[in-house]
Amino acid sequence: METRNTLHLYKTPAITQSVIFVNTRHKVDWLTDTMRSRDYTVSATHGDMDQNTRDVIMREFRSGSSRVLITTDLLARGIDVQQSSLVINYDLPTQPENYLHRIG
Repeated sequence: METRNTLHLYKTPAITQSVIFVNTRHKVDWLTDTMRSRDYTVSATHGDMDQNTRDVIMREFRSGSSRVLITTDLLARGIDVQQSSLVINYDLPTQPENYLHRIG
């Protein structure tokens, strides 16, 4: 999916919050920087962050501090964000079973 198309989705008022899954930590950082440079409020998490940092980011996302959470498959299992109205697989998962975990 092109970045331009992904960003266009956020002009739709029906999207309250979303989770975007990518395959690498580098892609998390790149997409986060890209979206922030275009004034989107974005949270990001991946395995290079310590658990306390990830917990803070998740609490902030759940509270509505940002509309977008960008992550790797680190959060595919057990992520519970009720207010998320959209899951985007920016990259297809490398493991087929992770697709089901990503979409909940």
